[in-house]
Amino acid sequence: MIDLVNNPYQIFDNSISIKLQDNIESWLTDGDNFAWFYNETSIIEEDTNYGFESYDYAQFSHAFVLDYKTNSNAKSFVFDKLINEINVNNPVIRAKANLKLMCPYGNADSHNKPHYDQDTEHFVGLYYVNNSDGYTWLFNKDRTVMKRIEPRKGRFVFFRGDILHAASHPHKCKKRLVINIDFQKEK
Repeated sequence: MIDLVNNPYQIFDNSISIKLQDNIESWLTDGDNFAWFYNETSIIEEDTNYGFESYDYAQFSHAFVLDYKTNSNAKSFVFDKLINEINVNNPVIRAKANLKLMCPYGNADSHNKPHYDQDTEHFVGLYYVNNSDGYTWLFNKDRTVMKRIEPRKGRFVFFRGDILHAASHPHKCKKRLVINIDFQKEK
């Protein structure tokens, strides 16, 4: 059970079936049947970096849900199957798949631009589609590292939306595949 009142983040491994884990990875890597959209940077946000040194590099994305509305035909065979296996019934503000490819600069101790996903109260769910070395970074209010999370296939991470966070591109693995879900916080 997700408890973000008493925990700023929670990590759940293998919270969905192995079969669905494999299917999602297969669907997202099927170049002939799944559309990826190029983004020059990984974060499209105002020019603030919250006092962090960071790097940025291109990524590909595919939005299943934008502003609570279906945005993709792939929603039914990828996202809906994932969301049906987890026990979260909150409305989905945004859901998208992110594909980060191996980066020619930066290193395992550096990250992309820190950010918040939404301006409204929400919580974030990250589903890691594959094993990778492109970590997720969560930061404390004083900008120190709260947690550095290693992407592991089948892992779900949930954290409060008011936690500044950043991703990083892989430097050893070819790709980092994540499904990023922003849930409306219950009132």
